[in-house]
Amino acid sequence: MRRTMTVSAGAVVAFAGLANAQYQTNLGDLFVTTTENQVDMNGANIPAGTYTSFTVTVDWVAGSGNPWSTETRLSFTDSFDLTTAVFHLAPIAPTDGAMSSGDPAFLTWNGFMAPAFRTVEVGFTDGTPYEGGDPLIFNARQTFGTSDASWNNVSVTLGFDSPPPPPGIFSESWHQGHTGTGNFWVRTNAMAGTLQTNGPVEYETVEFTVSESGSYDLAQLSPDHDGYLHIYEGSFDPNDQFTNLIAANDDGPLLGIRSSVVTDVFMSTGTTYIAVVSAWSAGSGSGPFTLNALGPGEPSLVGGPTCPPDLNGDGVVDADDFFLFLQLFAAGDLRADFNNDGVIDADDFFEFLNAFAAGC
Repeated sequence: MRRTMTVSAGAVVAFAGLANAQYQTNLGDLFVTTTENQVDMNGANIPAGTYTSFTVTVDWVAGSGNPWSTETRLSFTDSFDLTTAVFHLAPIAPTDGAMSSGDPAFLTWNGFMAPAFRTVEVGFTDGTPYEGGDPLIFNARQTFGTSDASWNNVSVTLGFDSPPPPPGIFSESWHQGHTGTGNFWVRTNAMAGTLQTNGPVEYETVEFTVSESGSYDLAQLSPDHDGYLHIYEGSFDPNDQFTNLIAANDDGPLLGIRSSVVTDVFMSTGTTYIAVVSAWSAGSGSGPFTLNALGPGEPSLVGGPTCPPDLNGDGVVDADDFFLFLQLFAAGDLRADFNNDGVIDADDFFEFLNAFAAGC
């Protein structure tokens, strides 16, 4: 996968210069592929205590398959089976040193073994303090294609620093959309001042306002494809990509490449904002997505949906809408989540039937 790395304290809950380090070990040199490279850290020999913080450093060298250092991910678990393991740290990208290239890099991960983000649909990202003496597995991987890289001189430090309090909960999704609109643009590489070279990509625009002024975190969840989120203030021109751009993100801490999160975006009442949701590349495909928010107020669509059961937007509630809903429902498309609870089930079916019967 290709992305320009941007890191904020709110997005990863990570801080440099952690104090009070209590345990340090060197895992040596690792050959890392897109399949998890796992190392047993011999937890029985780790001194007793509740470890809440960590620092990991790596001398990273690209291997085959054209990897980038921004595509590195590490995690800590209590077992090798990631389907059942307890995550002391969910997979995260480096907090310092990563580059959107294959150049050698000195990578650093700093942070806490604590929950980092939450939505109604996803729940908290995994993060449970580690008790010394229990099993501890170090997991490393590259995320692009079939690439591989050398993670040399892997140093792991565990500490007793107190994590910050868990963040607030993201709202239920306030918009469900689909990037398969037939509209294409060449997106930016986040806030790096450059344009993508792997497009163009399909996109959907969502105009909205906020009910209270303040700082907001916005997330898009795209369970079926690799999505990308841009936020514009006032107006959006797909041919003038950097004008009015105030925030952008590729991969967020919620669902990895299946999510994008922008943090600490100041928004004012009375101002129109535009969320532009697209695929990462021309080969990433299109699919459904939801938008979620965390802030002092609530986002509202400009104009808002005037007739929710008119799914095809032709101004008439008829059999075409009914059969379209059945197709979306059977496909698990988020547009069939009629009650916006993040789950497509019988409640959505009956709520749609009621709205359909009522008409507009």
